[in-house]
Amino acid sequence: MGAHFTARTPAGDQTTGEMIEFLDFRTKTQTILEPFTRSAVIFRLSDREARRERGRVTDCSAVPEVSANSADASRVRMLSYTVARVAKKEDGVMVDNWVAPALDCYPIEEMEAFASGSRNTRSVYKVEMGEPAEAFFEIPTEYIPRSPQQLEAEYKFKFGVPFWGEPGVSNAQRRYEHGLVQVE
Repeated sequence: MGAHFTARTPAGDQTTGEMIEFLDFRTKTQTILEPFTRSAVIFRLSDREARRERGRVTDCSAVPEVSANSADASRVRMLSYTVARVAKKEDGVMVDNWVAPALDCYPIEEMEAFASGSRNTRSVYKVEMGEPAEAFFEIPTEYIPRSPQQLEAEYKFKFGVPFWGEPGVSNAQRRYEHGLVQVE
């Protein structure tokens, strides 16, 4: 499973980059590729984290039917799939999903709104059925494997602001050290 994020550097030039995150359930790893520092952070997924990631997919039996006459009719189709809106609050974060019943209610678009006012939006722009090719999980050669603390230091050095900030980087570092993944 992969997700692409469009990210803007905090530098004055507002360079846009694509941050990529992918989960490999076969190897139980999560990889974050950060484009501005060319960093790759690889986490080992615990059984609990793997279950939580798989649990992000909405239970289809709880998805409301979407009427073409609804106020949301303009959003009823994405990527040629009929979708339904499902909103929920998790750990103080408002999560607003557009899910595709034909894809076992996988979120085609997901928006997370945090109490701080920041937002993350994930959008699926392509669906390929079947198992992904091994090449999908390869880290590009220009990316440097780093720990969360190393990414944080590199990002702060380059932009003068944190990537995660505290307590985010400390939590990410603990998670990283707990399931340290060796990169070959």
